[in-house]
Amino acid sequence: MAKQLLDKPSARVPSAGVPNGHESSQGIPSLVDDIVASRPGRKSAFSKALFFAAKLIVSAACFWYVLRQMNLTEIIRTLPSFDVRWAAFAVSVSMAQIPLLALRLWAIVQELAPKSTRLTYLATSAVTAIYALFAQLVPSVVGEGIRAWMLTRFGCGWRAGLTSVMIDRAVGVAVLVAFAFIILLLPSSLTALSGYHNLTLFAFGTALFVGVLQDQSWDFSQPLRFRALSKLMQ
Repeated sequence: MAKQLLDKPSARVPSAGVPNGHESSQGIPSLVDDIVASRPGRKSAFSKALFFAAKLIVSAACFWYVLRQMNLTEIIRTLPSFDVRWAAFAVSVSMAQIPLLALRLWAIVQELAPKSTRLTYLATSAVTAIYALFAQLVPSVVGEGIRAWMLTRFGCGWRAGLTSVMIDRAVGVAVLVAFAFIILLLPSSLTALSGYHNLTLFAFGTALFVGVLQDQSWDFSQPLRFRALSKLMQ
């Protein structure tokens, strides 16, 4: 009799503890299959919520760091003399600076690592904007490291990322030196440099002259320096 019961199809009980992905004898999926299938969705939703909460915490910490260094009494006192037009002009210049800096960095990366197709101009703009935020909170060296790390997230190697950041920083310093040299040539009543005005002007002028001379000797019209760096990094 026991043998007859074992031979009957109705006596077969599906195992509820093994998620084999098959349906039961009546064509209904097992409960374990539904639970296993729902786990990835729940995990993804939890990760997104955790990431969103982390972004809120970081934003709140940045606002707290900035606001704690501001004197609200002094700000309220100077509000009557606040010029909205100059403030709008300053904000516009600051906003226009980010896409220009992103264009410069994107051009450097494309010369060093032309295979990094994921690093588009929009992605470089996002990297530059994030770097501009961190540059206000952390030291400059840390900010440059964060920028190089973000470049690697878009398919750029560590060597190309670090080299691109170094070249971009060098170009920025050269532009600042050029602006400082031009400003020092203009007539001004500034007495901060005291008797070192001519010496500072000579130092900036010498740096610019050496840079231009080096640039001309290397034939910058063709990106040989970038190609040489690319070969070294391969």
